[in-house]
Amino acid sequence: MTIEEITELAKKGLTREERKELLESFVTRETLKNAMNISPEEEAKLIVVDAFRNGPLEDLHAKGRISDDEMKGLMKHAVDQLNFWMWMALNCPKNYVGRLGLMKEFGYITDWDPPKDPEQMYNEQMELFKQLKEVKKKEREGI
Repeated sequence: MTIEEITELAKKGLTREERKELLESFVTRETLKNAMNISPEEEAKLIVVDAFRNGPLEDLHAKGRISDDEMKGLMKHAVDQLNFWMWMALNCPKNYVGRLGLMKEFGYITDWDPPKDPEQMYNEQMELFKQLKEVKKKEREGI
């Protein structure tokens, strides 16, 4: 369904909630990426920055336990692998699922802790972004 078709439907007397639901169903990861002009390679880099670089690994780097060249190599490897996996998920879904299944069968993650709750992480990050936005606003206002 195109944005024009959604607009026409919205004009035909849908409630505000129905319009919102319809528009949200149209907004996908791909349409958002296209609107923001983010390439798959940039998406991989941005995810790696947030998921790996900005965390305990950066703390090790800041303390000199990982050199700049080592950090660059780690980030390059992470970006390449994430980019490959995202590409495979979109272009070769059978192989993507098969490879994940094989890795799980080999016990690659048997002893790993479960991940944090993504909704909790989302809420924490939204709060952080809100605070950062306030800081930027005060900087612009000269406060």
